[in-house]
Amino acid sequence: AGIAAVVNAIPVDDVADRARREQIRLQQDDALTRVQERQAEIKLGQRLIDIGYKVLAKELHPDKMGGSREAMTRLNRVRERLRSHV
Repeated sequence: AGIAAVVNAIPVDDVADRARREQIRLQQDDALTRVQERQAEIKLGQRLIDIGYKVLAKELHPDKMGGSREAMTRLNRVRERLRSHV
């Protein structure tokens, strides 16, 4: 009778309200986690683009053997296009 008395003493509306609040809190936590994951992916993508650019710029720069102004112009265009999609 002890547990039944406690359960019966809590109004059903209060229990339902608590459950709804908890569900909203969990959804907000999940949304925040998804936003944080997307931000981490964006940052990583930007780093990847920057690192790749630096490596290729060393090869394609006009002052380097085999490099040219056209190759660097193309590299810069591709880098900007990639950045706009990250």
